[in-house]
Amino acid sequence: MRTPRPLPTSLPLLIFVLLLGDSERRKKDFFGNVYCLLTVVNSTKVSVKKNFVWTLMARGRDGAGMAFAQRHVAVQEGPLYRTEGSHVTLWCKVSGYQGPAEQTFQWSIYLPSASEREVQIVSTADPSFPYAIYTQRVRAQEIYVERVQGDAVLLHITELQDRDAGEYECHTPNTDERYFGSYSAKTNLTVIADTLSVSMEPQDLIHTEGDAVELTCKVSRSTAQHTHLSVGWYCLRGEHRAEILTLSKDFVMMPGPAYAQRFLAGNVRLDKVGSTSYKLSIAAVEPSDQGQLYCEAVEWIEDPDGTWKDISRKQSERTSLVVTPQDRDLCVGIAATKSNPSEGDTLQLNCTLEAQRSDSRHFQVAWLLNSTEMARIDPRGLLVWMKEYEERASLGQLYAFKQSNTVYILTIHEVGLEDSGAYHCSVLEVKAPGNFQSIQTNLSSALRINVKPIGLGLHAMLISRTATISYTQSFELICRMSASRPVEELLLSVRWLFQPEPPADGYQELVRVLPNGTVSWGPAQPRFQGRAQLTKAGAFSRLHIHSAMAGHAGTYRCKVEVWKMLQGQPTVSFISNAVGIKVVPPESKLRVAMRENSTEVAGSADASIECRMEFPLNNSQLAVSWYYLPPPPTDATPQLIVRASHSGLLEYGAEFSSPTQKSRFLSQRVSRHVFQLRILSASPGDQGQYCCAVEEWCWLEGGWHGLGERWSGRTRLLLQLP
Repeated sequence: MRTPRPLPTSLPLLIFVLLLGDSERRKKDFFGNVYCLLTVVNSTKVSVKKNFVWTLMARGRDGAGMAFAQRHVAVQEGPLYRTEGSHVTLWCKVSGYQGPAEQTFQWSIYLPSASEREVQIVSTADPSFPYAIYTQRVRAQEIYVERVQGDAVLLHITELQDRDAGEYECHTPNTDERYFGSYSAKTNLTVIADTLSVSMEPQDLIHTEGDAVELTCKVSRSTAQHTHLSVGWYCLRGEHRAEILTLSKDFVMMPGPAYAQRFLAGNVRLDKVGSTSYKLSIAAVEPSDQGQLYCEAVEWIEDPDGTWKDISRKQSERTSLVVTPQDRDLCVGIAATKSNPSEGDTLQLNCTLEAQRSDSRHFQVAWLLNSTEMARIDPRGLLVWMKEYEERASLGQLYAFKQSNTVYILTIHEVGLEDSGAYHCSVLEVKAPGNFQSIQTNLSSALRINVKPIGLGLHAMLISRTATISYTQSFELICRMSASRPVEELLLSVRWLFQPEPPADGYQELVRVLPNGTVSWGPAQPRFQGRAQLTKAGAFSRLHIHSAMAGHAGTYRCKVEVWKMLQGQPTVSFISNAVGIKVVPPESKLRVAMRENSTEVAGSADASIECRMEFPLNNSQLAVSWYYLPPPPTDATPQLIVRASHSGLLEYGAEFSSPTQKSRFLSQRVSRHVFQLRILSASPGDQGQYCCAVEEWCWLEGGWHGLGERWSGRTRLLLQLP
């Protein structure tokens, strides 16, 4: 019997208590474990429960009821199923109590063979609490209570035995002024046999780096309850355990951190073969795979609260894997189609690799000019140009690709004097396409390239009078050309190149003027159609843009080419400096009244809030948003009431989206320069501050563009008291 509640002496009650049991502890603990027989006069409710708290709700002579804070004890929901020999925890917590923050907890069990008899296990306060059958296990810390916090504990049973099955009770002795609520809670624990079995034939394996390895382990169980399995493979190197790959209880493949990239590349797999076999496949072993390999299986069961608990965990025998490194046989060569090209020629450089089993290895190749990297190709074939070569590559002057795993090609079109120097090919061998841990590196011998000048000294400079242009303003770009010979004596073509802002896929050819005067527009032409004008006089080529739009903002260059004859291809070219043009959109001249004011209306009357523009515009569309700011002490963040877009669409805020609110809050335009928010049947909850935000929209380049937003001053709404 748990501790009964003492009753106030002022109540007309008659109580007869019969103590059962004559132990010294029961005599001393009068309000503890006793059996009570009650006769109550003038009471409303009596409940008597064996081995539990009885509750009495009484009325005084005036008939008034008494209400007290209610204690509540909660325990882990059952029934719970745990395997014999496992470590088990049960949680218990108490709330709604009075008294000290650190509460006392007592754990007992009711065995299936004597379901009415309480067997005391362990207490947080009383070392003599356990019954004899549990005393030794409690003293040996095989059973103990872990205090998580003052009002929450965990009962630990480190090695579950078959006799531990039963109904567990967690009890918290009273520390309150009066008894009210629950003082204990129960849960059922069932002990089941551990049937999980994990096995693998132990082996001693020696493989060369790059070989394929397969291992299989068998996992089974015969638990009557519904359980799930998770199976994982691990590599043990000394004291470090690395997870290779796990099939989770939810049937999801989860690679370890060191194996994630190899798993994504398909080089590490885990397959279930039949009903009990789990096969680990490594397509190409690496030195880091060396160690003791084994599989681990975990059996999981779902508890009544929906959480999954591991109830058994076992490992297989271990297989020893030794990985011998490959011979470092990588050789790198470099060759060119021409060692002394002339300006304007095409130069091709071939980088070749010689290595055993090259098709199953992973290389990153880089080209260097005078010890400075130009470009690189990673093991997956992704090409990256260094910054100083990006522009020439975007114009098609530079091209590189991976022809095979042993042949890499760099092509330079229209070579110039700056392309002269010593070329190298650098190769880095890595473990995997996504794993750039180095295995080895090698560098080719130097290949000297000397570009012969043709003596023209061609040069081009691009000039602009201004870099910032207002919307619809015109601007002009001037390409000034020079050479060692008079420009008029040369067959010249001029290409105008354009890169939009923000940059997309490099420079686009805007327009080209050939030596015979033919004009050819490129893919960027539509945005310049009817707005661009070209002129050429002597050493100057001009591009004039009328009525600039946002699409004309970006970077411009001119490219000058020299031709030997009108037919064929240019032999020498020069690209000018870059000139950036910024187009500033039109500014909004909208002004909204900023004055603060207030309005007062009678309760249930309609209210109107005005939003007045001081300088209304004729050629623009306006979007109006109305906001509400609740009175203190609530949060003063404005709440959107309704927004009327420039196209007339209405959008209500989250707090005003109900049909009732939509019908009460109306946005109207009452004149060319006044908007109004009408509040129908204003109520006390509508009191607070209101304001509007007006955004100007203008039709530009075939679409509507917002030019800016202006906020009004706040209007306070008050309701007159009746």
